[in-house]
Amino acid sequence: MGSVFLFSSVPPEQLDGTLVLLTGQSDTSVCLLRLILEEFIKVRPRYVRGEIFAPPALTEEPAALLAIGDEALRLNAAPDPRYPVQIDLGEYWHQQTGLPFVFAVCAVREDFLQGNTDVAREIQQTLISCREQGLARLPEICAKAAPRIPLMTAVACLRYFQSIEYDLSPVKQEALARFIELLIRRGEASPAALPLKLFPC
Repeated sequence: MGSVFLFSSVPPEQLDGTLVLLTGQSDTSVCLLRLILEEFIKVRPRYVRGEIFAPPALTEEPAALLAIGDEALRLNAAPDPRYPVQIDLGEYWHQQTGLPFVFAVCAVREDFLQGNTDVAREIQQTLISCREQGLARLPEICAKAAPRIPLMTAVACLRYFQSIEYDLSPVKQEALARFIELLIRRGEASPAALPLKLFPC
């Protein structure tokens, strides 16, 4: 069960020239959606940023919505009949590339690392510890988190959190590099972003 979705009134091949409302919560997801629509599906919608459940005043209804996180989970739990087509963007990326999609990483600036390696290592170990503690308490966390999302049960919430992976394996590094490479080609990322530079565990 993913949490980054395009909800559309029509198949994505019909979105050329239409209005697509983009969540303001994630630039990565916005870049992924634009890449999928423009490079893989070969359509060029018009885009507007705004909150999905408090949309900006528009002169036309969006043909599609990009929703992530709680927004996507809410729309999956209680579908909006205006948007019957649902596309899991991570799954679509995988179908096109054969690779997983990396939605988030913890990053640190190189200039900070030069004089603060020990601090970075301490932060890294704290994040790893938090991850392990959180995974050990998932049922408790889900019991508290599920009521925030209409129609979301604790069982569904647990299934969602258990589907999240927290490593950056070699295949995920390849996937991340592929995504950045495509963004560089589109002029949306700096060539300096490659090759990837990993802080050792």
